[in-house]
Amino acid sequence: MRVYKLMGVVAAVFVVLAMLASTTLAVHAKEKKPQDVNDDGKVDIWDLVVVCQALGTDNPHCEHGTGWGKYNSIADICGPKTLENGTVIVEFVPDGKVDIYDLSAVTLAYGS
Repeated sequence: MRVYKLMGVVAAVFVVLAMLASTTLAVHAKEKKPQDVNDDGKVDIWDLVVVCQALGTDNPHCEHGTGWGKYNSIADICGPKTLENGTVIVEFVPDGKVDIYDLSAVTLAYGS
């Protein structure tokens, strides 16, 4: 009796394995958000800390690093762009400054 149960379990395992082997699994990678400056998969307080530490700095005039008052390129995520009609939009292209645009972008995406 036990032999028949064991054979049934083995047959079931083979059926499941055959089904898995013929199934294509689709894995969708999450799109990285530019506001996730520390690249941990979420926009949280630590992203705000990175931007706040570098707030008010610019690329050519400030010391580079990760401390307070030092330009940090990962905190420079966006900048303003003026269109031909005078409208100002924000582009997610680094502009060489860590300013209110970068801070606003991270704040608006907070929690995502």
